Amino acid sequence: EVVAAYPVQQGWVVRLYNASGSERSCRVAIAADCCDVAAIDLNDNIVGSYHLKRTAEGASIDISMPRFGIKTLLIKR
Repeated sequence: EVVAAYPVQQGWVVRLYNASGSERSCRVAIAADCCDVAAIDLNDNIVGSYHLKRTAEGASIDISMPRFGIKTLLIKR
């Protein structure tokens, strides 16, 4: 579930919340034109990165989160 999304100079910050209570991995589709996706902490420090998959349908990443967890992504242009 997307709980926040806002533009920044590098692209977009998107905050996700795992409302399902399951820890299994899922695919997140990215409709925006982007070149990279990074995990950031609440102080906007990069703490990880994701492999961006591109197909004819668009871009996506595979992500897993702890039950009821929050992840913040920086989607770079």
